[in-house]
Amino acid sequence: AGAEILARHGLERIDPAAEVAKLALADRQRIEITRAIDNAGQVLILDEPTASLAETDWLFDQIRQATRRGVAVLYISHRLAEVREICTEATVLRNGTTIASVDLGDASDGDIFEMMVGRKSAHERKPRAKRPASDAPARLAVSGLSGHDLHDMSFDLRPGEILGVAALEGQGQQELFRMLAGLESPHSGRIEVDGTPVKLSGPRDALKTGSGIAYLPEERKTEGILSGLSAATNVVLPVMGQAARGTLISQGREMSVAQAAADRVEMNPRYLSFPIGDLSGGNQQKALIARTLATGAKTLLLFDPSRGVDVGTKQSIYAAIRAFADEGGAVLFYSSELPEIVQLADRCLAFYVGRITRHFEAAEITEQSLVAAMLGHVAPETTEGVPA
Repeated sequence: AGAEILARHGLERIDPAAEVAKLALADRQRIEITRAIDNAGQVLILDEPTASLAETDWLFDQIRQATRRGVAVLYISHRLAEVREICTEATVLRNGTTIASVDLGDASDGDIFEMMVGRKSAHERKPRAKRPASDAPARLAVSGLSGHDLHDMSFDLRPGEILGVAALEGQGQQELFRMLAGLESPHSGRIEVDGTPVKLSGPRDALKTGSGIAYLPEERKTEGILSGLSAATNVVLPVMGQAARGTLISQGREMSVAQAAADRVEMNPRYLSFPIGDLSGGNQQKALIARTLATGAKTLLLFDPSRGVDVGTKQSIYAAIRAFADEGGAVLFYSSELPEIVQLADRCLAFYVGRITRHFEAAEITEQSLVAAMLGHVAPETTEGVPA
């Protein structure tokens, strides 16, 4: 029965006997969506269904099939391009209140965004306080890194720099971040932190290496949060010693350390005392980013830092990333949303089948150029070593 259902929804490649926990996050999301669509009688509600999907073709095809058989679909998303592609009308909510219902043919993105958060643009590129010097010594240097579907990756990351990674799903970006966080070991290649070669045996080791590397994982619910603990405790976990009096944790100190970090991501301090599992996805993500900042690490590895959060929270996250870089921190971040890379990155690496197909400088970073490089279409002078 499982194989038949998967085949009916275009997922024949997924083994019905596979353990779900071992599947990629995107495939777990597809299975969850398939279960909902297959059991939908009259109404189907999809809440941020593409939060873990890098592309929408499969999902939108399934939605169209459902509507053709008479199912009414309520599609909830903060991605306006998706709403425009799949919907004809939209209702805008803010703070639990209906702002307006609009015909999408009559409303511009600026109009809708202003209804959502009170500003006209979702992707204002704000000027950086200062740009990193092109000859600055590397905070993180990678040379010839290979293994786990990566092939001969080389790049550096400088103090004060935000380096983006653009790639379709499963092109090696997750393996790279996990290697740099010490969660996987490369087969070959070299990693240097502050000019010193290192071998990383885990996140704790990475945090203690040189000026420190802190990692924000892909999936907050299973890899990031401890849902039964307060948001404050989740924030201070890596620096619990700062919240202790001797061998006992001081609740007051814990809250003080957590609030200082939460302020950097514009997280309302009243949420710090709540169990983090009870918070919205946006506030959970703010807490996890606050935790990476609380470590004092000078290098952040951020994997899709604004995945599945509302547009207002995204702006707070962007501001925190910029402020960290302006203070001399170095950021390597992957995003499944190209406008995010265009807005934030000083430079960008495009990945295709485990290789870097192109390095982009700030002026070269456009959605069109990123898409071409992500699909393996590169300039003739950059094609050496890239599979056809």
